Amino acid sequence: MKHETINSIGVIAGLVLGIVSLSLTGVTAWHQFAPKKDSITVATEGRVNVGARLEVEPFGGINPETGESQPLLGPVTWKIRVHNTSDRSVSLVDFRGFLLTADDARIMYSAMRERLSPIDPSLPVQSLPENIPANESRAYLVSLFVPFSVEVSDENKCTDLEVDLRELERCYFRKGRDLFGNQVQYTETGGDTFIAIMKGAFKGPRFAILIETADGTQFSTQLSFLPGGL
Repeated sequence: MKHETINSIGVIAGLVLGIVSLSLTGVTAWHQFAPKKDSITVATEGRVNVGARLEVEPFGGINPETGESQPLLGPVTWKIRVHNTSDRSVSLVDFRGFLLTADDARIMYSAMRERLSPIDPSLPVQSLPENIPANESRAYLVSLFVPFSVEVSDENKCTDLEVDLRELERCYFRKGRDLFGNQVQYTETGGDTFIAIMKGAFKGPRFAILIETADGTQFSTQLSFLPGGL
């Protein structure tokens, strides 16, 4: 009887070990064949001047520090690069833009008019979904309408000029400030060139760009009007 009991225990132990072994095998197999999440990197390559004529809207922007309404100008354009780091195709399905507060809270406003377009600015808005093959990159332009500080004087206002962003900035620099109220030391260097030196730390709007892929994973990067503003 005792021998039979020992044999029974041995059989049960063997069954338990077999079940555990099968379970571990199943978990390993699931990890091997479970679908991998999408993997991309989104990098900002800086602001670019595409020569578009600027528009100014008196309302619709938000000052992220005070919450008060601000005028907007745009489109202001940045170049971004999206790289597919996985070994399979990834599909971009959604794109959104947000204004960031000092503590990186996200603010949405409809007058931002965020737009994702192909690297050629003459082409229409980038249609989504957009497929990026494995281990390849795509460059895009991101355009936004950004809040700015109005000029104190109503005479000879820079925003009354029909110019592109570079010339608008230059007009502000000549008056000793930039679009956001930062003090600037401006020097003509001959021809069409100039130097603008910021006096103190840059204060201006920052933005977050959010890109979503087909499996629902979200990736983001930040944009600043100046490289040192992030």
